[in-house]
Amino acid sequence: PSTAGAMVPGTPVVIPAAYTPPAINVTSIQNVRFGNHDGGKSRMVIDVSAASSFTFDVDNQEKLMVVEIPGTVWNAGPITRQLQDHSLVQSMTSSPDGAGGTRVVLQLKAPAKVLWSQAIPPAGAQGNRIVIDISSL
Repeated sequence: PSTAGAMVPGTPVVIPAAYTPPAINVTSIQNVRFGNHDGGKSRMVIDVSAASSFTFDVDNQEKLMVVEIPGTVWNAGPITRQLQDHSLVQSMTSSPDGAGGTRVVLQLKAPAKVLWSQAIPPAGAQGNRIVIDISSL
C-alpha cells in the first residue's frame, strides 16, 4: 500500500496561505485623498488605522514631495495614481521605505511649499489621519 499523502502522527500540516495578515502592531495606510481649495491650496489626507508620526521633504528642483510614515504598511489600493484633475499634484507613488514604514512620493506640477501639516486624532466619523496642505511657490 502507498503512504503518499498519508498523515504521520506528530507531523505538522502546512497549508499554503494566499494572504498573510500584517503583524498586529503595524499601522496600515487605508486611503489617500486629494483636494483643491480656495487660494491655490491643495490638501492631501492620508487615512491611517492608528496614530502615526510622519516627516516630509520638498525638492523643488525635481518637483517632488516625499512623505515618510514609519511603522506602516500600504493598504490603500494601487500604489501609483495619476491625478489629472489636481491643480498641483501630477501623480503619487508609494513604496516600503526599507525600515518598516511607507514612503509616499508626489510628483508635483510646479515648485511648492508646505503651508501646514498635522497628524489628527479621530473625530466624529473620521479616524486617524495625516493632513498636509501645500501650495505652489
